[in-house]
Amino acid sequence: PYRIIISNFSSDKGPRTVSFNHLATNIRYRLGHKYKLDIKEVVLHTMSIKEQVQLTADAAIFISMCGGGAVTSMFLPKGASLLLYYTAAGHGRHPNTPARLDWDLLNNIGYIRVHWLPKPRQMFLKPIVGQNENGNDDLDFVLNLLDHELDIISHFDDY
Repeated sequence: PYRIIISNFSSDKGPRTVSFNHLATNIRYRLGHKYKLDIKEVVLHTMSIKEQVQLTADAAIFISMCGGGAVTSMFLPKGASLLLYYTAAGHGRHPNTPARLDWDLLNNIGYIRVHWLPKPRQMFLKPIVGQNENGNDDLDFVLNLLDHELDIISHFDDY
């Protein structure tokens, strides 16, 4: 199965303290019939470094907010995908620019595909199954991106 890691509460800094709530439910509903999935929802700071590395080293996709636990993604295997959310509003010394911590490091790891996504106002607060009657374009985009990434990964011999 393709392991997807969803890192909840990867940062303890205000707007980056995020739970992805029902994202796993939506992934299973929309993509579970097409791919064999092993979805792990984790809070990385409650795990040892060894546990984090072991979990990540076998993952196909890693989803997180930037900062904090996102650095664990550097242990992803070749060909894996990383989806990182960032806050659109700046902070600290750079209040007018997006907060994209780890930008240089993660964008220059040439063996994984990195996608930077602005944090939606509402982070998948409830499951949306069946028709997307709520018009959650952010969720549709992420699910389509995950489908695309899983399709690419499915053509690798390593998974």
